[in-house]
Amino acid sequence: MTTTDDAPICPRGRSGRAAPLTPDDRRAQILTSVVPLIRERGVDVSTRELADAAGVAEGTLFRVFPDKTALLVAAVRHAIELATAPGPGRRELLEIDRSLPLEERLSRVIAVSNARMGAIVELMGLMRSIVMRHPELAEGAPDHAARHARLQEGHASLVETITEVIGPDLPRLRIPVDRVVDLMQTLVVAGQLPWIGSHPPLEPAEVAAVLVRGVLTDRGAP
Repeated sequence: MTTTDDAPICPRGRSGRAAPLTPDDRRAQILTSVVPLIRERGVDVSTRELADAAGVAEGTLFRVFPDKTALLVAAVRHAIELATAPGPGRRELLEIDRSLPLEERLSRVIAVSNARMGAIVELMGLMRSIVMRHPELAEGAPDHAARHARLQEGHASLVETITEVIGPDLPRLRIPVDRVVDLMQTLVVAGQLPWIGSHPPLEPAEVAAVLVRGVLTDRGAP
C-alpha cells in the first residue's frame, strides 16, 4: 500500500477512517521503518528509498526531519537505543531451556550476546560514517557519568538474567557470577572487533567451552 502526504499509513478508528498519527508517533514510525534499509544500504541510501521504506512521500520526511542527514542520525541513534535496551535480550535469554547442560546454556547466551553486539558495532560504524562526512555533528565532551550509569545498569540486568539461566549450577562456579559475565562479555566484544584476534570469530560453543572447562584437556592430569 502506498501513501501520500495527505494519506499516511496509520491506524483506523471505529469509523473505518484512518486516525491521524501524532507527530511523535509519525517520527517513531519513520525511524523504525528506515533502520533496516540503512543497515542494508548504508549512508548512501537516497531520500526516495527512505521515503519508500517508511511508506510516505518524500515531502513527509522533510516535514518531520530537516534533511536527510538529520533523519540518518536520528534513525541510527534510535536503533542503538533499541539494541542496547535490556528488555528484548532479557526475554530471549530467559527462554533458554534450563534442562540443557550448563555449557549448552552458556553457548546459547553467548549466541544472543554475539548477535546483539554485532548489531551495536554495525550501528556505531554507521554513526561514525555519518559524522566523518559531517564533522559538525560530532558531539562535545561525552557525559561519562551518565554513560557509566547506563553501563552499570545494563551489566546488573545481564548478571541478574544469567543468574537465572545458570540456576542450579551456581554452586559449581569457582568465581562469582558477575565475574563470569565479565569474562563472557570480554570475549564477545573482542570477537566482534575485526582488528582483534583471528577470523572467523570465536563460535559461541568455543567461548562456552573455555568458560566452563578452560583451555586444557583432562589428559595428563595428575
